[in-house]
Amino acid sequence: MNDKFTRIGFILAVAGSAVGLGNAWKFPTLVGQNGGSAFILLYLLLTFLVSFVLFIGEICIGRIGESDPVDSYRRLAPKHKEVWSKAGFLMITALLIYSFYSVVMGWILKYTITSAFSLPSDMAQSGEMFSALLKDSPAVAIACFSVMSLVCFYIVSRGIKSGIERLNVWMMPALFILLMLMVAYSTSFDGFSKSAKFLLVPDFSALNSKSVLEALGLAFFTLSLGVTTITTYAASLPERTNILTSSINIVLINVLIGIMMGLVVFTFIFEFNADPAQSGPGLIFVSLAVLFSKLGAIGHVLAFAFFLTLLFAAITSAISMIEPAVYY
Repeated sequence: MNDKFTRIGFILAVAGSAVGLGNAWKFPTLVGQNGGSAFILLYLLLTFLVSFVLFIGEICIGRIGESDPVDSYRRLAPKHKEVWSKAGFLMITALLIYSFYSVVMGWILKYTITSAFSLPSDMAQSGEMFSALLKDSPAVAIACFSVMSLVCFYIVSRGIKSGIERLNVWMMPALFILLMLMVAYSTSFDGFSKSAKFLLVPDFSALNSKSVLEALGLAFFTLSLGVTTITTYAASLPERTNILTSSINIVLINVLIGIMMGLVVFTFIFEFNADPAQSGPGLIFVSLAVLFSKLGAIGHVLAFAFFLTLLFAAITSAISMIEPAVYY
């Protein structure tokens, strides 16, 4: 098979798979609900002690198997190939995740466009705007969903080098630059110091047994474990790739982007005395949209940049969910 990643292309593609909407709202939400940086330390510990090992395992399965997930498991377990090949059908999980991911991508596309021109002035208006997107404007939601799905399927149809790698080599640096600019601008707000303290000064009293399970779940989710995307990408690894070094780089990129996203989100939350424990889409599409509107004209620029960053992260993750089934 000649359609393989370059080393940097593989790192950026797998990092793109790992960096997604989980970094945008699941990471800040769980951090906000579990006491800030103490939860981050727990997440990092579980990431490197548990998830990292499984992550390397999935890469090795794909690298040695050099085929689709089903065939890779079959090749690595010849004596029990019919049993282990069933593990490859975890790709169905990736498709199920994509089924709601693509809808959320449509929401993000709509907000990316509208945020450049108009933002809700208060929570009531913002809630109505989001509800309208969900209930009152199905044609708009379907159109946005369809556009994003066509984009993702087109990229995957182009193959590894011309599609997935080319997209990630361009989009991942762009995502990082946008985040860096937003973090840099966030430092001009009083809320940034509170955000940094919240994310960097641990409060271990806020942790409990539920926090451990949530941190472990986040460590699995943010590294795309158990859905065959990593195994599929690893099947196209170039020769003489240092798997350990590449894996460390991927995990560090994922963690760094999660923390940067948290800094941006919590800066605006603390700046306007909002609740850091808000969860899910409401945090992004309702609360942050209002907070950006309070900044005047620059708020439109920041909102556009923020939702564009989310869109980039969502696309790089979404194509990785489609690829296992296409490869199969």
